[in-house]
Amino acid sequence: MLYFKPLDEIDKIEAERLWNVAVPGYSIGRLPAMGFKGLSVDPCRQIIKRWPDSFYAFQAKRMLGSLPERYQMRYKVTDEEKDLTRFFKPRKGTQPMQFKEQN
Repeated sequence: MLYFKPLDEIDKIEAERLWNVAVPGYSIGRLPAMGFKGLSVDPCRQIIKRWPDSFYAFQAKRMLGSLPERYQMRYKVTDEEKDLTRFFKPRKGTQPMQFKEQN
């Protein structure tokens, strides 16, 4: 069980827009000449900063944690940016949600 703060309609649309940039950006970032910075790292950081308790922040932290180690070092991805522990316990304003890993 994970705990997330629900977003209002406007915030959900904005978070989803950034997430929809980060996901394909992650795939494109794997290309030798591209890199991940502007394509996925920056949108993930924006999501984490604006909606830290949301499902989108959880996904963004997972994405930053899944970057190859050399890119984590290059873009100075911090342990805090990858830490998912906050989502495993209830916090003020959060609601429980079942999370299934998608393959």
